[in-house]
Order: sequence, then C-alpha cells, then structure tokens
Amino acid sequence: MYSIYVLALFVGFVRSFSWDIVEGGDKQLQFYYNGTLTHTENITSATKITSVTYDPFQYSVYFVDYKDSDMSIYSFDLTTKTIQPLVTRKAGLYATEKIVYDPLTSKLFWKNERGIYSYARNLASPNEADGNLLITLDHDCRDIAVDTCGRYIYWITDSEIERARLDGAEREVLISDNSVFSRLSLVIDQQTQKMYWSEKTSVNNVFNLSIESANFDGKNRETLYKFSDETFANSLAVSKDFIYWKNDQKETWQLEKNSPKSVERKLYSIPSSNCESCQFISANYPLDEQTQDIKSCEDVHNWISVYLTNICHNYCLQGNCSVTEGFPKCSCRAGYSGERCEQDVCYKHCLNNGVCSLNEEGEPVCFCKAGYEGPRCAVSTSKNICFKTACTINAEGKPKVTVTLNKPMKYVCARNSTATTAGP
Repeated sequence: MYSIYVLALFVGFVRSFSWDIVEGGDKQLQFYYNGTLTHTENITSATKITSVTYDPFQYSVYFVDYKDSDMSIYSFDLTTKTIQPLVTRKAGLYATEKIVYDPLTSKLFWKNERGIYSYARNLASPNEADGNLLITLDHDCRDIAVDTCGRYIYWITDSEIERARLDGAEREVLISDNSVFSRLSLVIDQQTQKMYWSEKTSVNNVFNLSIESANFDGKNRETLYKFSDETFANSLAVSKDFIYWKNDQKETWQLEKNSPKSVERKLYSIPSSNCESCQFISANYPLDEQTQDIKSCEDVHNWISVYLTNICHNYCLQGNCSVTEGFPKCSCRAGYSGERCEQDVCYKHCLNNGVCSLNEEGEPVCFCKAGYEGPRCAVSTSKNICFKTACTINAEGKPKVTVTLNKPMKYVCARNSTATTAGP
C-alpha cells in the first residue's frame, strides 16, 4: 500500500515548452526537444550544476550543485520557478555525485565514495538533513538507478552490477565480469523490463566500448551498441522510444530502443566553453507510460491511476480532465472555456439584450434585438442616422429618413414613430 502525496497547487500553472531531455550545466538547466534547445532556466544562485533527475509528478527537476568541494541537492519547480534546498552539504561530509528519485515514497537516492544515501523528500526530520547512509560500499560506485515496480535500487562498480531493496536489505550481485575496465552509467526501463549500462572492457589490451542490456535479474545479457571511436557514454537516459547518451565530447546521441538495426543519431553538442560542467542528462519519461500493461507494475500503475484521479477530482468544472506532465488539463464541453472550464462563453457576450447561442463549432453567436447589429450586437443601426434628420424606425429595426434639415437642430429619434423636433 502506498501513500499519496499531492504537494502542488494546480492554479495558474504555465507550460509553454516541450522537451524530451534536460541537462544541467554551470548555472543553467537546459531543455531539448528532438535535438533543439527549447528552453533555458537560469539558476543564478547555483555555482556549478552537475547531476539532474526529473520528477514528473511534481513537475520538478532535482539537481546537484557543486561548490568548494561540497555538493548540495536542490529542487526546481518548473511551474512556480522556485528553488528549494533539500540536502545541504556541510564541511567534512562527502560529495554527492549522482541522484535518482522514487516517486512512490518521494525519496531521493544518491551515491558518493562512501556509499548510497536516501532522503525522504516529504518526511525528512532535522536528523535526516544530510540523508541516511543506506548501503556501505566496498568499491567505487559509478552510478545508481531505482526500480520503482520491483522496489530495488541498482548500482554499478567497475566489475559488478548489484542491487538491494530500497531499505538496503537483500543485497546481491547480479553480474560480475573481471574483463570490464570500467562502467560509467546505468538506467532502468519498466516498459522493456531491462537495465541498460555503458561499459569499457579490456581483452588482450584492446578496449571495447559498448552499451549493454540485461533483465532486472542480470540474465539475458546482450550488447546493443558498440562504439567505433574513443568517445564513451558517460551518462545514459531512456525514454519510450530511445536510449540517449552523453559522451566525453559533450555530444548527446540517441538510439532507437526497440529496433535491432537502428542507427545512432547525433542530437546536439555543447561547446565546452558554454557548459563546462555538463555531465548528466535525464529524460522526460512519465512512469505511467513505463508501467502501462506491465504485469509486474500493476500495483504501481494502479497507484498512479489513483494519484492522477485525485489530481483531477473536481478540477474541470464543465469538462473532462486528463493529466499531462503531472498536472491536470481540461477538455471543455461546448460552450465553456478557461483553464478549468469555468467560463461560459455566452456570459456577457451579446450586448444590448441580444440572445446568445452556440453554432456547430461550439462558438457563441448573437441574435440581436431590433435596432442593433454586429457580432456582439454592439452597433446601433440608428446611430448618427437621426443627426440633422427626422426619421422613423420600422418594425424590422431599420431607420427611415423622412426630413433633411439645413441647420443644426436637436432631434429625438423614436422607434416605431415619426421623429419629433425640439428647438435649437
């Protein structure tokens, strides 16, 4: 049974850009869509942003900021544009190098040279301000990843891939290979039930660089991609259709995830002078997409459905609600508009007692009273007609000029009667 935390206020939020990859570098969060930079958030209070991870439920990016050999963890709300410090590193504590997030428990996990730590995003007490040491490591940990459905945390060292429960129990080695010179990045994908990692092997003093995959239990291992040069995948990310990686030339590439004959494609590159600290990327890959129709993720998918239902409850006043990027979005019924379908399109639309109705496209149309015309019945058909004239307005609301005068006079234009005149 999972608890549901709904922290955001869904009023007045704006999402004006699309993205599939986010990366942090220097004082910026950079968002890319299909290889094109679509948005940049300037984090002026940061020193050097390194690792980033995305939380689609809170629509937030968590990032590590490096300063004076210490690192801190912050959250950046993409809706309110606010920064919240989560874990502030103090003198004598070990540097944080990589972060991942579990939305079910709202926990952050990170690794450093001592071990793997956890931090309860919504439940942290003052005693947990620097996180809890979850797993002590004997070897240098290169990367970590969370299996949300299986409730495991995975990590890689140069020669091994291990996992343990999210509380640190049931630790086990899944893959051990002494021919591996180094492993640098690891990601988990619920849709394919695979883990992906990059590694460099050494056989007879010949290096082979590749991206590998295996089942969550370490079985059915295969090589997905072999690098033809000395560039290497320092950071991996996965989406519904692609595997992404960032190499040591600060280039980001993609490979179709489910096509055995797919060809890699360079998405973009960042000059080192523009992004000295760019290292890690994170993909916009909602958990509901990952867990759809996956039997082992049934409980998690049900949790997501309840979560999204709670978000949508009574949100759209005259329409249907769906969730996009963790936020409710309304599809309004005909005759209503507004962020929450709260606006009747006919309300005060027709002026001068005109009658409003909807056309076939659901747009407001006015039927004007006699004497008025225009899309909103704003124009009087008798305006200026009676200036310097005597006139009548017939039953159809049309004016008829009866007298034209040669000098200024004051006239009263009466509907359905002959106009009368007054003195100058």
